[in-house]
Amino acid sequence: MELEWAVALYDFTAETEEDLPFQQGDRILVTAHIDDEWWSGRINDREGFFPKAFVEIASSGQKQPQKQCFSSSSPSSSFLYF
Repeated sequence: MELEWAVALYDFTAETEEDLPFQQGDRILVTAHIDDEWWSGRINDREGFFPKAFVEIASSGQKQPQKQCFSSSSPSSSFLYF
């Protein structure tokens, strides 16, 4: 079974202990589609519910989104991909 990953479009602050808080740009492993508005997912060791309108699915065929890191050795912004 292929894993489903989403990327946070906006910050989400948990309103209950069951919610999964995240920040824009976070990668979320989607674990279930609860209904038309809410999904559940996992970030590291945290799991909970979040509004699906706050995320977009990572491109299909990509099993896990690439990690992006900034290189501090250059004055211009550059990315390193793992």
